[in-house]
Formats: sequence, C-alpha cells, structure tokens
Amino acid sequence: GPSPAILPLLLLFVALVALRALLMMAQQILALRYQNELVDRLRGQLFGQLIRAEWRWLSARRMSDHVALLTVGSNRMAVGINQLVLLVAQLAALLVYLLVALLLAWQIVLCAIVAGLVLLLSTGRYRRHVVQLGHRISDGQRAVQAEL
Repeated sequence: GPSPAILPLLLLFVALVALRALLMMAQQILALRYQNELVDRLRGQLFGQLIRAEWRWLSARRMSDHVALLTVGSNRMAVGINQLVLLVAQLAALLVYLLVALLLAWQIVLCAIVAGLVLLLSTGRYRRHVVQLGHRISDGQRAVQAEL
C-alpha cells in the first residue's frame, strides 16, 4: 500500500485538480455570460441601425440579407467572441507554462518554439485555403437565406 507520507501529497493533488476544475467552470460561465450580453447588445444595435436606415438603402438590398445579418451574422459574432475569449485564456495559461518550462529546461523550450514556428510557416497554404472556404460558406449562407 501507499506509504503514509504520500497520502497527504495525493490529497493535495486531488484538491488542486478539483480547484482547477472549479475555476475553469467559473471562468466558462462568466465568459458565456459576457459573450451573451455582448452579442445581445450588438444584435440590438444592428436592429436599431436597420430601423433607422434610409429607405433607399434598405430597398436596394434583399430582405433576406437583413434577416441573415440578424440571425446568422449575430451567431457568427457569438462564435467569434467565444473563440477570442478562449484564445485569451489559453494564451495566459501558455505564458505560465512557458515561464515554468523556461525555468526547468530553456533549451528544450527553444527547440519547441523553433519547431512551432516551422510548423506555423509550413501550414500557410492551408490557412489561406480555410479563409477562402469561410468566404465561400458565407456566400452560400447568403444564397440559402435568399432562397428561403
């Protein structure tokens, strides 16, 4: 069986893991709350701008474009905001991990950074393809809204 000295360390480890899980849950709840508030505010501003728009501008566009802007467009904003919040949280964690790793073995960290940069540069063509695909998806969604 485990030695008596390891039991307190094991309990501390379990407590730290539980605390981390609780903090992550609280962070996600707050992030979603702020995201929803922001998207609701943006959707309201968008709706207000459509209400106050000049008739010539409104009549020059399809009604489906306005509907798509308020539905699909605002949902895409929510996804983008969610991804931005996750990026900020992950960058903060990455910075902490990087500092600890630098203290432990800076040579390995330097090799990992170089390998990461090589990987980033080698995927440039695929990243451009993904951006083009996103534009095609947007055009397709506009066409679907127009048909509906």
